[in-house]
Parts: sequence; structure tokens; C-alpha cells
Amino acid sequence: MFKLFTLLTVVTLVYVQTTQAADLIEEIKKMDVTKL
Repeated sequence: MFKLFTLLTVVTLVYVQTTQAADLIEEIKKMDVTKL
């Protein structure tokens, strides 16, 4: 679980650097956190 969280964090950081933060926030809102 921790490794998954770390991976998601890295992907998020890269994603923020390549697109707008607002788009990422919208994706997080759409994401079903319970499936993680």
C-alpha cells in the first residue's frame, strides 16, 4: 500500500509539472479513492 502511495505521489508530481494543477484537482475529484 505504501509503495502504491509513493508511486501515485511521484506520478502526481510529474503530472503537475506537465499540465495545469486545476486539471489534476478535477481528476482527483473524479477518482474513486475507495478502489485504491
